[in-house]
Amino acid sequence: MSEVAAEADEKETLDRVGRLIGVTMKQPLAEPQPVDTPTITTRAYRQWELKDEKTILDTEQNTWQYQTLAALSQDEQVIESLGYQPPSVYGLAVDAHHERGFFAILTVSCRKYLCSEPKLREEISNQIEDARRAGIDIRNVTPETIVAVGGAAVGTVLIQSIPILGLVGTPVIAGLLVIIYKIGMHAFCQWAQSSELRSDLASTDATGQDF
Repeated sequence: MSEVAAEADEKETLDRVGRLIGVTMKQPLAEPQPVDTPTITTRAYRQWELKDEKTILDTEQNTWQYQTLAALSQDEQVIESLGYQPPSVYGLAVDAHHERGFFAILTVSCRKYLCSEPKLREEISNQIEDARRAGIDIRNVTPETIVAVGGAAVGTVLIQSIPILGLVGTPVIAGLLVIIYKIGMHAFCQWAQSSELRSDLASTDATGQDF
């Protein structure tokens, strides 16, 4: 993630770090398959094919990924955005399908808090500004840099303020912090309400490849 974060511009940060977050959410529920050429948007060389539902139910129900998807399948914001209630955890995983779809669903659950609660938004924005004033190159920020400038405290605030983030693994929090620090809260919230995110929710590919 550090390499992707350091190299990417703002748009690439959303696409590539968002995909990595999605991979982390999807990993135990899927098997990696190599592709001959990198995908257009994220330059990934692997796609992740979901395991069958029985295998997931037999082996993955205790993972944080399964429990996160279970919570997301009941999330009112997610249901409203999708326009229907997912029939099951597996059904939601199938609907999310590609890795950016997983990240888009997570964003829908988070945006109500990140983008609609002024106190939380101001607290995070102030932390970013403090890092900038400390001489940190925000455009080339990495998870390690964020921790060095107090980002761990912001991560704790996110976990305490946003219910779904209490379930996810540390790489998801790190990825969100990279995105928020690098593009800023305003740009993140613009994207979180945009047609681009809605297309990530709606678009799936029969191969499971993340374009």
